[in-house]
Amino acid sequence: MFKTTLGCSIVGLAVMGGLSGCGSAGEVDEAQPVSAPSDATLHRSGRVILAGQVSPAQFRDLQKRGTYSVINCRTQREIDRLPFDQAALLGDLGVGYTHLPLGGSDGYSPEDVDAFAEALRAHGGDVLVHCGSGGRVRMLYAAYLVRYEGLSVEEARTRIEPLGQGPSSLERLLGERIRYELTGEPLPTPDEDES
Repeated sequence: MFKTTLGCSIVGLAVMGGLSGCGSAGEVDEAQPVSAPSDATLHRSGRVILAGQVSPAQFRDLQKRGTYSVINCRTQREIDRLPFDQAALLGDLGVGYTHLPLGGSDGYSPEDVDAFAEALRAHGGDVLVHCGSGGRVRMLYAAYLVRYEGLSVEEARTRIEPLGQGPSSLERLLGERIRYELTGEPLPTPDEDES
């Protein structure tokens, strides 16, 4: 049920989310029918368990196995389309719940990494972190490893690779690995992007 890892890998904090095809940063297609989620693949890194959308049966099983809290990185729009009330289910199970939306116009800021770190600190024991497919949570976890655990971008990349993050779309297109590093240059503000 779990894929346990000792290490993990980033395909590049900037490229991984947008070009990897793993985590949708775009809007959810409202025309798509919503069905009950099937069991998600779970990837463990220490006490952190990363996954796509987890089914109600999996939430119950995880609670029995000692998962004390869940961090949900799906947008409210995505949550509203689920066929069950995840927050209510987790409340009934006595499992802590944090909503940290990433995707569309939500999230993807350094403050989200800080909120993630705070949620990990606030909850002891195993913490399940999930989004729709697992792509967004891998990027969030990679950013956390760089900012809070002191790993380089390449070390974080190596750490998340066994968690389901294969080569990025750009790497596949070029046929070779790309090395990413932090530059120390801040990102432009939204006002600067428009010019």
